[in-house]
Amino acid sequence: MLTEINTEIKFCRKNLLQIFCDMKTRQSYLNLGFLSTLDTDECDSFEKLWSYSIENDTALCDDEKTVLLPLGVSLGATDIEGQSAALSLALEKISSMLEYERARTPEKARLYMSMGVLCGAALAVLMI
Repeated sequence: MLTEINTEIKFCRKNLLQIFCDMKTRQSYLNLGFLSTLDTDECDSFEKLWSYSIENDTALCDDEKTVLLPLGVSLGATDIEGQSAALSLALEKISSMLEYERARTPEKARLYMSMGVLCGAALAVLMI
């Protein structure tokens, strides 16, 4: 999504409300809760809309909110290069968070497998 926003700003020179209004209608972004609460019709300021949408999205963890909230300040308030740099930085941070979580996945999988076996054994003992 961030890459697409960057492309739209740099090359299509669309304004932010237009970009997010288009994204809200796309099937691939329906799972993004903060995007659906981003009310592009009631535009006080983009920063306020963005902050409200990110802070009220319960699907986002605190680390994700920490990365996404500063974007509302940069998007629409700086020149195209500044917005592009802010989007690139956020994309880099999110990519590193994704790599960290991917590295943790095998150990979590072992833990959940062990807990499942233990709970199954405990249930079998209780049934006897």
